[in-house]
Amino acid sequence: MNLEYWFPTIISYSDWHGKCQPLIDHCYDLQKTIERGGDNWISTVYNTHSTHNIINDEKFKEINDWALEQANLYSEKIGSKDKLKYQNGWFNIYKKKDFQEFHTHPGSTLSGILVLKANPKTDARTIFESDGLENVDDLRCQVLHKLVHYPPTPGRLILFRSSLRHSVEQSNSDTDRISLAYNFGRI
Repeated sequence: MNLEYWFPTIISYSDWHGKCQPLIDHCYDLQKTIERGGDNWISTVYNTHSTHNIINDEKFKEINDWALEQANLYSEKIGSKDKLKYQNGWFNIYKKKDFQEFHTHPGSTLSGILVLKANPKTDARTIFESDGLENVDDLRCQVLHKLVHYPPTPGRLILFRSSLRHSVEQSNSDTDRISLAYNFGRI
């Protein structure tokens, strides 16, 4: 028997070993002066989508450059010849009861989520939904799962195709969950 994998979903993760606390403090400082972004959401999570592009913020330069390096490494590892560039980036601050509904990032090639602050045991997980696997629950194996969950590990960058539906489950934690979000496109 020959098996062929035609429509895989490739999600990668990498761990950044820089300091998160100065960036966490900067996010809280910006929250005091920057208006909430992301107008078309059910969720009321504080974010700076379209109100503060972290790509242009010098305090995020080191972590942004690392995230771009990881995005290009992802592209290379999956056999793509494409080089990627930043499109935009923002941060999110989740409080207790906050969530982010399922969505995609249209107009981008690759997206990323980098958690700065969270408790991996109690804070909300990121959930990815597979493309078109509605009726495979009877075949229980990793490659055919409809949903995959990633705990919010501080310093961890998760990269995925921008067209992959994803969400953040509702937080039941008293701890804030702070994440950076990135969109990348082809050069």
